[in-house]
Amino acid sequence: MKSSIIIFNILILVACNSATDLPESSLYPVKIGEENFEIPSQYLLSGLPSAMVPTEGLDNDSNGVSIRLSLGDIGLSSKGELQDKLLKNVVIHIASLDSSSTLNQAALDAWNGKNSYRNGVIEFDKEVGLYRVYTRAGYPAFWQYFRTSPEDGGNAFTSWVADCYLPPQIDEKHIQRSTCHLRTQYKTTESIIAISGEIMTMRDSIIEKYTQQLSSWEMN
Repeated sequence: MKSSIIIFNILILVACNSATDLPESSLYPVKIGEENFEIPSQYLLSGLPSAMVPTEGLDNDSNGVSIRLSLGDIGLSSKGELQDKLLKNVVIHIASLDSSSTLNQAALDAWNGKNSYRNGVIEFDKEVGLYRVYTRAGYPAFWQYFRTSPEDGGNAFTSWVADCYLPPQIDEKHIQRSTCHLRTQYKTTESIIAISGEIMTMRDSIIEKYTQQLSSWEMN
């Protein structure tokens, strides 16, 4: 995902203090893909260099829009007693869906055991019910999540769920503090959603509720 592991880490940190100068109650009209949206300004993130936004598989002619939502904004409660507010937020980049959009190369390599994923490590994560595929050199800091094990065959495109990384300062015993990147499509747009690994069990609900929220911002 074009260095998304590092880039989205910076994006999330900047998001804590990054906001637009628009009035909080205003609506920001924007066209993404073929869709027109009015996004409440309090969710918009500004001042993010384009180099900080992973765009592999997205339309390169559009910088898109970055937003930050809390779980409460999309009608969800955080798992457990999360003290760090970052864990309760999702940072999302919305851009045009490239007609040639495909699975990122790292995920394909992980599924097929090629390049850096040759002789990789496969583990089942019982907490989230998914398989982790690591590069041997990157173990246990970087991995791809799949619904099924590549060793059992199947389709990489339907099995892939997310890519994740563990920040250097976090011990592997606290792997739930990782950051994961989900993808979802809505009409002619695609969104990359950065969430804490601690709420990966909520991934389907997050995508569902976020998609409903995005739909509600669409102009008729």
